[in-house]
This record gives sequence, C-alpha cells and structure tokens, in this order.
Amino acid sequence: SSVFFMVEGSEAFTVITNEHNLDRIKRALEKKIIKVEARLSMLLIKSPPEIEEVPGVTAFLTSALAQNNINIAELTSCWKDTIFMIKEDDTGRAIDVLKAWL
Repeated sequence: SSVFFMVEGSEAFTVITNEHNLDRIKRALEKKIIKVEARLSMLLIKSPPEIEEVPGVTAFLTSALAQNNINIAELTSCWKDTIFMIKEDDTGRAIDVLKAWL
C-alpha cells in the first residue's frame, strides 16, 4: 500500500512517503527539496478517542523514546493516531520501549 503524509510548516513542507512514491515526488518538486531521509520506520500508535482529554501523552511517549536514546525524525498526530518516524535500526528497540508503557 502507498503511504503519503504532508505537513505544512511556516517555511517548508514535510512529506512522508514510501519508496514507491519517492521518484514521482522528486520529479514534481525538483529543486525545492531540502533533504531526503531514507531508512526510516513509521510507528503508529492508535489510541481511544479519550486521548484528546489526557494531558501529556505525547510528552510521555517522546520522553520514553529519548531516555532510550531513540531519536524521533518526525512526529505527527491525527486525532487518535500518533505517528513517529524513527531510524529503521531503532525500530525493534522503540517497539520494546513503547510496549513496556502501553
């Protein structure tokens, strides 16, 4: 399946996609690309709707990863979904860390 997320910042867009779409995006955006980061894994945490009312959930999860020396390349959320992009090599460790807390 195809993955495509785009987040607009104040001065740039972040595009998250899989290898399948990469060449097409590179052609479409040509010289506007600032950086391409490959070999990332997407960790998607699905939460119940009540997540909206719980303060500090994202801070808690990001702290748990940081305390285990796992850098988050990108973080985005959409209602019940919290999406972390991390280095592929950190995937197993990140899953273990998050499973211990979830």
